[in-house]
Amino acid sequence: MGSMLAVRPENLSNSVQMISKHYSTDMKNVITLLLSPPQPGRNRSINEIMPMIGARFYAQLENAQMKNDLLENELSKELENGRLFRLLCKLNTIIERPDFQLDMQWSETGDRYLLKLFRDYLFHQVNENGKPWIDMAHIITCLNKLDAGTAEKIQLVSRDGENVLIVSFADLRQCIENAFSELTMPGPSGTVVPSLNAPMLPMVPR
Repeated sequence: MGSMLAVRPENLSNSVQMISKHYSTDMKNVITLLLSPPQPGRNRSINEIMPMIGARFYAQLENAQMKNDLLENELSKELENGRLFRLLCKLNTIIERPDFQLDMQWSETGDRYLLKLFRDYLFHQVNENGKPWIDMAHIITCLNKLDAGTAEKIQLVSRDGENVLIVSFADLRQCIENAFSELTMPGPSGTVVPSLNAPMLPMVPR
């Protein structure tokens, strides 16, 4: 009821003055335009309003685009985190596994040994004084190169210094895939081991 009284012709002037005190000039002009009668035979259209709100409209549009960019950036980070997490899960299911199919040396031979040396290259390096050298940029960069399977080569050295191997990230990625595929092959009973490539369903208590 109060709103209808405010737009009656005898109260319109006072209503516009109140709007001028509490709102911007652009808002007052838009409301005044909408309350005024249109030209005979024509209806109000957005084309008449846009010149009045154009600057504000584009500011809002820019804010919306910036918000979308921010959300996409955060989503990209989460996707990257997910990729690296799955990669680390695969590595840790392989490296230094106590035994596999009654083979106590499985994780210390072949492709698995390369992955163990890569783990030391990634996490257990030391500086010239023998102190731990921890560089998160080095770790994340190497994991991304491993995930991408780049042709860049690195030098892997055993802890006793007797073995020095030159391998590419592509070779190491293939080592991971081979070893993990071996782990997830059907067991003797024909049961397939769950894969990290698909989410596991939660167990429902009976």
